[in-house]
Order: sequence, then C-alpha cells, then structure tokens
Amino acid sequence: MDFPEPQTSYLKPAKMKTLTIQSFLILSLGLLIFSCKKDDEPQASREILIAGESSKSWKITGAQGTLQNQEYSSFMIDFYNDNKIYAAGQEIPSALIPEEFADIPTFPACAKDNIIVFSSDKTYETNEGATPCSEESQFILTHGTWVLSADEKTLTLNDNSGVEIKYTLTDLTEQTMEGENSGSFVIQGTTTDYILTTTFTAQ
Repeated sequence: MDFPEPQTSYLKPAKMKTLTIQSFLILSLGLLIFSCKKDDEPQASREILIAGESSKSWKITGAQGTLQNQEYSSFMIDFYNDNKIYAAGQEIPSALIPEEFADIPTFPACAKDNIIVFSSDKTYETNEGATPCSEESQFILTHGTWVLSADEKTLTLNDNSGVEIKYTLTDLTEQTMEGENSGSFVIQGTTTDYILTTTFTAQ
C-alpha cells in the first residue's frame, strides 16, 4: 500500500511555535537582567540632590501663597509674578481685587536672578545676581548653615543674622526643589496666615 508523502506544511507551525517560545524566553531573560541592573543603580541621596558632591546653585523661580483665613480660603497669591491673585484657580482681574490687598509685599524683581549656593559642608550663601536691589548690595547677601531632618523631609536654613527658615520639602529632583513654610501679613489690622510654596530651579 502506498502511503502519502508527509506534507512539510504540517511541520511548520510546530517549528514556528518552538522558535516563538525560545524567542520569548530570551526576550524575558534580557528584560529581567535589564530590570535588575536598573534596580541596582544607586539613587542620589537627598543631600546630594541639594548640594551636589561639592556645591550646587539654585534660583528661586516661584513663590505662591495659599491663604488660610476662612474669609480668603479660596485665594492664592502669586508673589513671584506681581502678586496676581487667583480664586478657585481663576485669576481675579486687577480692577476686582479688594483694596486691602494693595499693600501686600511682592517678590522683588531684582531678587529673581539671585543665586543660592548650597555646599556639601552644610553651609549656604545667597549671591547677588546681575540686577542688584540697591547700590550698596554686597555680592554675598546672606550666608549660614543648612540641615535636613532625620526623615529628610524638612530643610532648615539658619542664616548669619539668626533667622531660621524651615521648608517642608514637597518635591526634590536633580533640577527642581519645592518647599512649603508658613507666613503671615496684615490686612486692615487683621493678621492673615498663608502657606508659602517656594520653587527652586537648579542652575
């Protein structure tokens, strides 16, 4: 009896399936090795992110205050940009801003190019930028020490005049540092509290 010759097409799916499984295993192994290498890469500590290996320069590029008093709880003041005021996320036209906000201090334009240099020895200094705020301005405006809390969530600056500023760090990367602290100003004889969010950009 004559038997039909085997059809080679019957064998192709099994061969392709074998190759597919092998390719998948090789790909999976490669991804696993890459993932392990990526996980093993050391992450920069928060102190290094702030001060680098020796020193690192930053510039303030944002300062916004969220008011805490019940009467103005929906207000946000952009101190960095001419005290623009926002309510529920919408900018209030200047003609509609209450008179009592006219005397709120703003972020000086001449200070926007100042550079803050953090050093790895836990000192810092604020240097005058190209636009001095007065003819008597010195190059080094302030200097002092800085320290991170044990949980690395709070950055404390102590300047040479005895002023202490604490920032609760809400964001910290190679290029950006953001911190919050509280402040207040007086509106028509009433103290108004706010949470100030300051943004620093690496230079």
